[in-house]
Amino acid sequence: MTADRVRVQCAIQDDARLLIAVPVIVSHAAHHAGIPEAIASGFASEAAEACRRGLATVEKAEDPAIRLFVDRYQDRVEVVLECPGAKFSLPVSGSPEAASADRVHHENAAGRSRLTFTKFCGSPHAKPSY
Repeated sequence: MTADRVRVQCAIQDDARLLIAVPVIVSHAAHHAGIPEAIASGFASEAAEACRRGLATVEKAEDPAIRLFVDRYQDRVEVVLECPGAKFSLPVSGSPEAASADRVHHENAAGRSRLTFTKFCGSPHAKPSY
């Protein structure tokens, strides 16, 4: 299997017009990866909520924006949120927000916080990508 990816990259600031785009971008990538709409919708909502929470932590930073990367691979979709400073406020395990991603990874390095949500195409209720 090849590791080819399709990437959408943007900067999100605390503006409702920009936040509306997050679930649309994530849903689009998930749809093209073969993830069913109901599952993709939950995954997209999870990413949008993480953006909202992240923006609350970066309001006073020099660069109060979150970098959003949505990568579509043949076997998965990865949503990466990156911001300066403090950790992202992670959803509580078992909550509706945490139900959609197959894997959530958080790391801090060089004064930046990075949160990665991964949804595999082969996970339960997902159809294979073509």
